[in-house]
Amino acid sequence: MPLYKEMIYLGCKTNRVVIVQEAVRRGGVASDIASIIQAEAFYDLDAPIEIVAGLNIPVPFNLELEKASVPQVDDIVVASRRTLHATSFALAAE
Repeated sequence: MPLYKEMIYLGCKTNRVVIVQEAVRRGGVASDIASIIQAEAFYDLDAPIEIVAGLNIPVPFNLELEKASVPQVDDIVVASRRTLHATSFALAAE
C-alpha cells in the first residue's frame, strides 16, 4: 500500500501534530506516521507529537464499553490543547 509522505508533511504545516486512530497505539499506523514525522520534519515541530489511540484491550461487545475503549472527541481536544500549550511550558522552563 503506498504511503504519500508529502501529504504527511503538508499536515505538519501548523508545526503541531495530533494523530488519532481507533486501534491500539502499539503496532498501529499512527506510530508509523509519527516516526516518519520525527525522522523527516522534527525541526519543524513546536510541540511533541500527540497520538490518541484506543485502549490496549480487546474491543468490548457492549456499545458503551466500546465507546470507552476508543478515542472520543474529548480525548482529541485534550491532546490538541496539550500541543498548543507545549511551547508555553518550554519557555517557562528556560
